[in-house]
Amino acid sequence: MSKKQIWKQKPERLSSWQTLKVNHSFKALTTIYLRYFSMKESLAKDIMIKDLYTIKSSSKVGLARLKMMRHGVGGLPVVNDKVTLLGMITLRDIDLAGLDVSNLTVEDLMTTNLVKGNENTTLKQIVELMVKTGVQRIPIVDKKEKLIGLVTQTSVIKHALAFSLL
Repeated sequence: MSKKQIWKQKPERLSSWQTLKVNHSFKALTTIYLRYFSMKESLAKDIMIKDLYTIKSSSKVGLARLKMMRHGVGGLPVVNDKVTLLGMITLRDIDLAGLDVSNLTVEDLMTTNLVKGNENTTLKQIVELMVKTGVQRIPIVDKKEKLIGLVTQTSVIKHALAFSLL
């Protein structure tokens, strides 16, 4: 009997094996559905990295590169003393600046026109922003522009893995 025929039959006409197969398929689909929609409803506050490495705008670019290399990150949020987000600097920014960056400060190379989110930005919105803009890191700020977290492509993938969607 084909799968189509099994699905169309009334439950009382199915053998116990076929009923088990249909119930198992239904449970599997339900589980996937629930995981997908639970993940889809996730917010930035659920997946953001809260323990961040940051740098001040007055710091030398060499220090920024060293900090990124030591901590295995590709970018650092640039903040002031009150942890207000000023910009982002990435290894790519530094590499594109050329070989002699010893006299440059982070402020000289940082990106200031940022794509940002807040803690209630949905995962769907974050992913759409990443795809639309090509940005790999989205800083999460509060109403006063204070940095409270960072959503990266890696944190999105880890979240999907936690829901067994990948």
